[in-house]
Amino acid sequence: MARIPYPSRASELPPVQQGGVRTLNVERMLYYLPDNLREEMGRLGKSLLWRGMLNPVLRELALVRVGRISGSAYEVYHHEALARAVGISEIQLDHVRRGDYSVGFTPQERAVLEFTDDVARNVRPNDKALAELQKYMSNGEIMELILAFGFYMTLCRILETFGPDLDDFVLEAKVR
Repeated sequence: MARIPYPSRASELPPVQQGGVRTLNVERMLYYLPDNLREEMGRLGKSLLWRGMLNPVLRELALVRVGRISGSAYEVYHHEALARAVGISEIQLDHVRRGDYSVGFTPQERAVLEFTDDVARNVRPNDKALAELQKYMSNGEIMELILAFGFYMTLCRILETFGPDLDDFVLEAKVR
């Protein structure tokens, strides 16, 4: 049961939306927002997941790690499923859960994970973490990475405050 009840407006949502897409419980909870904010938030989240320039593996490594750092079971549930769908192994996910990047990751993946940890914990990345990431990513990709995990850190705080029930399904990855 959700920590804070779903808004009454959410009852208007069909369990399956047009096109066969199921409604996530977090989407139901977002009906507390005015329509314009909810719609813009949805567009941004979907753009970061499906229309950005980031490599999906790098994005999902960062988002799973953000979910772990934030202690958000809901976030981790969906993004671990997306991570598996884009090719991240169970062994890698286990390492991400523990914050141990010493084996099983490329130098680029390790740089993304270490940068994610640093920014999520300290806001301003240390010079070493930033310099290492710049070896592998353009400034635009770094900007998108920060926007992606910043957006999902905000979502984790919403999830942990409102506590929507875990969905009985997971998001399906649109691998590009």
